Amino acid sequence: MEGLRRFSRLFAVSAALLAGCTKEGGPEAPDATRSVVFGVPGVSVETRAATDGFYDRFPEGGSFGVFGYCLAQEVIDGNKNKINFSSGSSPWGSKNELCRPRVFNNVEVTYTAAAGCVYDSPVKWYRDGAAQGQTGIAADEAGDGVLSGTDDYLYSFFAYYPYAGQEVSYRPFAFTRPASDADAGAPKFSFSMPFEGGAADFSGKLDETKTPDAMFAVDYNHRKTEGQVSFSFSHLLTGLGFRVNNYSQTAESGGTGSGAGKDLYIYSIRLTGDFYRSVSVDLSNADVAVEYDAKDVYRGYYLVYESEEPDGTLVTWDASEGKNTLAPTKYIRLLPGNDAGQGYLGPVGSDGKYNGKLLVEYRFGDGKKKTEELTRPGSFAPRSGVRYTAQINWVGDAFVVMVQGDNDEVWEEGSDDEVSFQ
Repeated sequence: MEGLRRFSRLFAVSAALLAGCTKEGGPEAPDATRSVVFGVPGVSVETRAATDGFYDRFPEGGSFGVFGYCLAQEVIDGNKNKINFSSGSSPWGSKNELCRPRVFNNVEVTYTAAAGCVYDSPVKWYRDGAAQGQTGIAADEAGDGVLSGTDDYLYSFFAYYPYAGQEVSYRPFAFTRPASDADAGAPKFSFSMPFEGGAADFSGKLDETKTPDAMFAVDYNHRKTEGQVSFSFSHLLTGLGFRVNNYSQTAESGGTGSGAGKDLYIYSIRLTGDFYRSVSVDLSNADVAVEYDAKDVYRGYYLVYESEEPDGTLVTWDASEGKNTLAPTKYIRLLPGNDAGQGYLGPVGSDGKYNGKLLVEYRFGDGKKKTEELTRPGSFAPRSGVRYTAQINWVGDAFVVMVQGDNDEVWEEGSDDEVSFQ
């Protein structure tokens, strides 16, 4: 295993409490002072484009899974099966290794604009009084204990999207902890892309629409007196799009280009190579631990762009109107990879080289149809929740490609990641 990386609060928690949604004239919303109620889920980073493959708000009808913790176990002669009723007011950092998901254990919560967030059998907050019969506490463990000071109990919630039931063939998330409601500790999971590994060559086409916009959220140390639980989801994957810019002109028309023509025609753009297939994430601490397996990759190609014109799509030069750009039509969702500069185009092969390539099929002016093969960057460490655009610039008679974070799309303000394809 390689690529251990830690993020400080990778999944940001919203401090604001969002208003709940209920259908006008419909059933009365649950009382958030008595039951655990979830507010309208937010998305911590937004994009202006609604068709770029990433959600700018939580999807209508989408379901997320929730794990909820509060009371820890007592350790008596090595036995951890007794509930420590005095641990309720302890912060998450001091009790997480002894907490079991007694409040929620991978419960499905569904959001709609009409009904808000709903789930089966609303869970009651702990309340002062006899422990016997309290929601989430087994009778044989509760004994004759009496709960007090429950208004100061601190709950911690973890959520992930998308939730997938047992009946579906592709389940993007697999949880190694908790394996059951008797398993103590914060969630630890793996996320896997919807593609098989072990392909012999790069000829298999990859369908980018099958990759979900995976998101996570946490809410630490929540008191029931604060009302509903409001998640702010962060994107787990990164995005990569491609833009073609024609900056070439003939010398005769006053430009600096050296080519025999000024019009660029694009037939297709392909991204091919080995890509990371899975990632392991441990949420035990605020500094989230992320680990990649260099051997767990999938192989093939993404068809980034394909012209509908038999002679290619014209990317002409018109400085007066700025019509020199073929804008991105999609952003591919990919695992960002580790911090070793390998990025999401997979690890170095046995020959010490990267398999990742960008193939641009084009024609310039009256020239012949050609394929430009650009190898992947030697160092590029994309980050989760950031969208990058590869600028394929045609200058003179050659391609110059830059990859940079999108400042103008509000994925991450001020991002200055930039690297050239060699």
